[in-house]
Amino acid sequence: MVADSEFAFKKIVAARGKISSVGKQQIFKEAAFILIEKPEEAGSRLYEAIPAVLESIEEVRTKLLETFKVEPSKPPQDDLAELFGGVPPAAGEDARDLPLAQEIQKAENVDAARKIIVEVIESQKQLQKDAKSANYLLDCCAKAQAALAAAVKEGLRPESKLDGVFKQLDAVQAQSDKIRAYVEQHAKH
Repeated sequence: MVADSEFAFKKIVAARGKISSVGKQQIFKEAAFILIEKPEEAGSRLYEAIPAVLESIEEVRTKLLETFKVEPSKPPQDDLAELFGGVPPAAGEDARDLPLAQEIQKAENVDAARKIIVEVIESQKQLQKDAKSANYLLDCCAKAQAALAAAVKEGLRPESKLDGVFKQLDAVQAQSDKIRAYVEQHAKH
């Protein structure tokens, strides 16, 4: 029954250990199972979607909590613990996590939970893509500078072919001037 999802299960096992909170581990596990149930709705391949849930577990958890209103679970108390103020929650634990994990696995909630999980994964991917795009100009300039530094270090030798070098330098200078003018016009000083 699960042979087609072997890689997804391996990703779950590998990723689950990276989450310190028991409650978040349960949310992660249930979220992964929800995606495995209908992999065609996962928005990408399962072996990519499972790590994406891990990377976005806080956002996934927050969005699920907004949709599924759950009450914090109360740890069992004995009379002696009650005398001393009860059992404090473990560090990093949220008493809503385990009830949330139980809530999203209910048959009537699975489809809504899956939709939320996929939306969060997609929005996080878009944010990463936007961040890459925002750094594109700087990345290109850094690569060009590195290439020119390598040319200075390794290319300035008597046997180097010099034909066409001035033409290339003029083109580099023209592009550099355009970039400089744009940055000067748009930079916030």
